[in-house]
Amino acid sequence: MAKRSTSRKSTSLTVVEDHDEALYYIYRAIASKKLPFEGNVLIHFDSHPDMLIPKALDADDIYEKDKLFASLSIENWILPAVFAGHISHVIWCKSNWCQQMTDKSTKFYIGKHSETGKIRVTSTETYFTSECLYSREDELVDKKEIHLHIVTFDLSSESHDSHIQSVNTILQLLRARDDKQRGIILDCDLDFFSVQNPLKLLLSDEAFVTHHEVYYLPPTDEEDRTLYTKKKEKFNDVMRKVIVDGLTMSELNAEHVDFIENLGRAEAIQRLVHVLKPLTELDKEMSLIIHEFGLGMDADGLPHHRSSEEEIATGIKALGLLAKEMAQNHFRPHLITIARSSDDDYCPRDQVDAIQAYVIATLKDHFPDVSMFQSNDTPI
Repeated sequence: MAKRSTSRKSTSLTVVEDHDEALYYIYRAIASKKLPFEGNVLIHFDSHPDMLIPKALDADDIYEKDKLFASLSIENWILPAVFAGHISHVIWCKSNWCQQMTDKSTKFYIGKHSETGKIRVTSTETYFTSECLYSREDELVDKKEIHLHIVTFDLSSESHDSHIQSVNTILQLLRARDDKQRGIILDCDLDFFSVQNPLKLLLSDEAFVTHHEVYYLPPTDEEDRTLYTKKKEKFNDVMRKVIVDGLTMSELNAEHVDFIENLGRAEAIQRLVHVLKPLTELDKEMSLIIHEFGLGMDADGLPHHRSSEEEIATGIKALGLLAKEMAQNHFRPHLITIARSSDDDYCPRDQVDAIQAYVIATLKDHFPDVSMFQSNDTPI
């Protein structure tokens, strides 16, 4: 193992509400040289990958900070930093109730699509293809390689050995890229410990089930991913016309009607429009929200698991174990970011304050000289 300096400046810890705000503090740390310009590793505790791509962002605008930050949302703030070269390794640490992707280590390319000018990836994971983000490698220019590692922490188990195994996986990944010129960002969304699906809170049980039935459109094993992407883009366009613009089946053009009928979705779409009517008639913006929740629908939907006090405590212990091992093995993070994610109901509002206090106390135990701030730069 290469020798590391122990004279690093104090680590900053910043608490934000919306998770995409964390990228601002990552960029600020890069600008102040607290983080290297490129090749950083992001250890990302979250019930969601947050690895989508802003639809309004052109690849050529990746270094235009005003355009970049204006395009971000909570689900798409990581990959722009990967395309810019600032982050090369993402370690997604997820809770056992998160099924969007399974544990693995993989690598793929992110780059500028030569025809559309948008940022796309070569990964064929359903998480990306369902959002129409897939592209063949030969269609991309200005490519960067991303290393994605997915590690599950079982918060239903208090087994020390179970958490040791997950922590050791992360330590092995850090040792494998042992380079003191590269930085470590420890990022923690508090919905890692307890999470809600806001759509489930918003819709009736019938509407929630019907919404999933309509929007879940996975590729078949044999289906070409490029052709699937085009089909999914067309499906999303038609669904926007129906749910957001309020067009009836009779108002769609014949091509779109045939397309929906060939997918076997016509009857379910009519049922969805009916059950959503009480919500969308009163609030037109609600139509767009409901539609956007469906765009990347996968088999299980967004995770929804309101944790018990015991499960939260288990999650805190797991985080503490990682922090302890990172400190002892000289893998001190250059920057720590914490997202509350309670205003949008992902982390339960009646649990978030306690979880935040536990997380900060745990990190403070292992990184005692950490400097803590809220997103307005007010010391905590």
